Amino acid sequence: MVFDSDQNGSEIVALNASLSSDSDGAIVSYQWSESGLPIATGVTPLVPFTVGTLQVDLTVTDDAGASASDSLIVTVDAATPPPPPPPSNGLENPDALLESNHVWSGTFDSAMFGSSIADAGDVNGDGFSDVVVGAYGWDVPGGLFDEGAAFVFLGGPSGVVGFDPASADAVLLGDNVGGEFGNSVAGAGDVDGDGFDDIIVGAHHYRSTIAGGTLAVDGAAFVFLGSPSGI
Repeated sequence: MVFDSDQNGSEIVALNASLSSDSDGAIVSYQWSESGLPIATGVTPLVPFTVGTLQVDLTVTDDAGASASDSLIVTVDAATPPPPPPPSNGLENPDALLESNHVWSGTFDSAMFGSSIADAGDVNGDGFSDVVVGAYGWDVPGGLFDEGAAFVFLGGPSGVVGFDPASADAVLLGDNVGGEFGNSVAGAGDVDGDGFDDIIVGAHHYRSTIAGGTLAVDGAAFVFLGSPSGI
């Protein structure tokens, strides 16, 4: 068996009769045929065959004029074509590229969009899995330094819907200076049993006021519920 590696419907096959022998003389001719029609001569001819399976007959004749025949089956298999590459969109051809559109102000540091990512489950119950992306350095213009953010992108029949933070289905913002909300994100399952998956977002530098004062860096995690309209 050979494979049609170039997908052109045929392949060159090397036939080989070199093991043929004549005990009392010498073989003087090699005739290859298919369905009674000659296709090649010689000990090791190269013969083009189309995709499929067929019987090839070999007849050898010795120097005394005696002949003998034998048959073999040649199969040319249509090799499975490689899958087409995904459309090129600038980063090793990913199927979906979610990229930050956050403009650096010149004073705040990086938004760190994508520093945490997770399967969000199905937050809106449409049968497609969704994703949540954290950006713990996110700063809203005129807002707080490193308040952080998390973005929920919905899945759909064509994959992830959206391509930057502005096109996210839900934008969740921190409300604490330096809290770095979105440092961690995760799907939480369905914590209230309503049939919609929920998410949880961590803010490891979150500062909260408690009885007796404000802790310097106590941290917090926030659970957001899913619904028919999303988070």
